[in-house]
Amino acid sequence: MPQAEIHGSDIGLVISVTVKDSDGVVVDISGAVLTEFYLLKPPDTVLTKAAVFGVGAGVDGILQYTTVAGDLDIAGRWKLQAHISDATTDVKTNITEFDVYGNLA
Repeated sequence: MPQAEIHGSDIGLVISVTVKDSDGVVVDISGAVLTEFYLLKPPDTVLTKAAVFGVGAGVDGILQYTTVAGDLDIAGRWKLQAHISDATTDVKTNITEFDVYGNLA
């Protein structure tokens, strides 16, 4: 996740997750055929967004999604989970949380 403060209606914000195994080692996900993010927005609506590999084409375990208009439409505490699947594996990452702040105008 980005370290900067996230505001409602941010467009072009790159959300990034590095997939790691239970020992904290980065996982090569380059063979994945399904890569997506689940975003849980307040109070309890789940959005499913197609994720893409980062610069390392999945070898570095990085998945990304770039926000578009309407994505971050509610201020509050959000949750994020990545889902990766290939011919033999179907896994989800740990859930992370982030805050989306409101705007004055």
